[in-house]
Amino acid sequence: MNKNEELLYDYLHDFRAETGKCNPSNKDILEVVNMNERTLYRTLKSLEEKGLIKRETISVGNFGKTRVIHVI
Repeated sequence: MNKNEELLYDYLHDFRAETGKCNPSNKDILEVVNMNERTLYRTLKSLEEKGLIKRETISVGNFGKTRVIHVI
C-alpha cells in the first residue's frame, strides 16, 4: 500500500469502528485525510481493486444516491 492508500484505509477503518457503519461523504474524508478530490477517487478505486474495500451505491428514490464503503 502506498501512503495515500494507507492513510485512507486507516481513516475508513477507524470511522467504521466509531460509528458502526462506514458511509462518510467525500467532503468529510477530504477534510480529514488532506488530499485533493481526484487523489481521493483514485485511492478509493485502488483500494477496491486490491480487495481492501467494497463500495456500494444505493438509490434512495427521488433524493439521489448514497454510498456505503465496506472495509474488508
